[in-house]
Amino acid sequence: MPRTEHTVITELAYRILPDWQKALLTEQRVALIQELCRLPELYWDVRGEGHAKATPYAFKTDGVVFHFLPDTPIAPTYRYQCADPEAQVLRPLLPYENPHWHHAMAGFRYYATQAIEAMAAGDWERGCAFAGWLIHVLQDHSFGIHSLEGPYGTDVFLLHRLFPDAEHPEHDPSIILRQPTAPPTATDLRTYIPRLLGYHADEIAFTLFSRHVEATLAARRLCHQIVINARMDRGDLNAPLFAEMYRGAIALTADTLFTLICVARQRVGNSTAHLETVHLSDIEPYQRPWLTAPPYWTRGYTIGHALDNGGRRIPLQLRLPPRNVPVTFAKGMAVGGHYCSTLAFEIPRKTYSAFDCSIGQHALFSTRTGEVHLTLKVGSTILFDDVMKGSDPAAVLHVDNPQGRISLTLQTRDGLDANMHHVIWADPVLTRLPAPF
Repeated sequence: MPRTEHTVITELAYRILPDWQKALLTEQRVALIQELCRLPELYWDVRGEGHAKATPYAFKTDGVVFHFLPDTPIAPTYRYQCADPEAQVLRPLLPYENPHWHHAMAGFRYYATQAIEAMAAGDWERGCAFAGWLIHVLQDHSFGIHSLEGPYGTDVFLLHRLFPDAEHPEHDPSIILRQPTAPPTATDLRTYIPRLLGYHADEIAFTLFSRHVEATLAARRLCHQIVINARMDRGDLNAPLFAEMYRGAIALTADTLFTLICVARQRVGNSTAHLETVHLSDIEPYQRPWLTAPPYWTRGYTIGHALDNGGRRIPLQLRLPPRNVPVTFAKGMAVGGHYCSTLAFEIPRKTYSAFDCSIGQHALFSTRTGEVHLTLKVGSTILFDDVMKGSDPAAVLHVDNPQGRISLTLQTRDGLDANMHHVIWADPVLTRLPAPF
């Protein structure tokens, strides 16, 4: 992203912080907006002074600087399998790893910790430097061509491969995306209220990862449409699309700065209800299925609704004991079957007091679906591990003090020829421990 956009996004984010936070940033405001939010790009200035300025704030994971992060692997989850003819199943060739999650979470934790500690100690210059590095990375992924990378991403040359070579410069995807229209004004953003991302570094990283992925995917879709419009000589349609992308990056930046200062000063002020009860269906998973049996196919799973056998949206429904009558859920996920599918989340430690959910096959398909082996695990605790028929009632589950990985694994014997499995993970909710301040 051009440096101008980083300064514009950071300044607009600063303007929507509460007055008490802006007062604390008064001495560092100009530096944060003009220089500190550009530290990652200065790090690569090895022939000038930039590298020396940025190096004290650089962080690496497996030798990779926290800036342009590895992509989320997709191909290994569906393409590379081992055939076991004796057991009549397919199994993944390699254990699943998510390097994007690994690098992003390590960086989020590090920069949140360093910024909060420095700000709490009154070293606002150092605290803003770490905050500036963090928001730069978030802005890169949530605005412009770098949104093509990272979570479920590929590389910045993707759009060049999707479209023929541009005859005119104004049709080149990289040029189109480097010439955004005017950003929103502070007046346009005045109704936005920054939201707390968490009370400690692990919780902040957990929440921030979901927000980061959400903003990146939104920007990626906008970039694709912006390029299509420009190549059709309809660039006049792009102003609201660029404005929407700006708003996403500005909100993410404001929430990050707001959170770091709140935790450093042990003061909030805004509503924190969104942290007290957290639905896993609102959280970005560590691992997700990609290729499953119809009707889920390449969706793998859906959020907030299920699909009927024709692929149309239907409510999430389970038959709950003891009456075994259908109950509709507003929150949850529906997962398609395969030989083996996993949907997993990594949650912070020492943050939540309870985890509750219900799992089972959709209430509408009790006589039209096969058996599926479901395993629900929370940390080292196995909450459910059994074969569930379509006519079986759902399992209502609870565990105290959850932490680590929460995973739902589905195993069938019919793979992509599965008999329309519709597994519902209903109302998977985390209840937070009392807030520390």
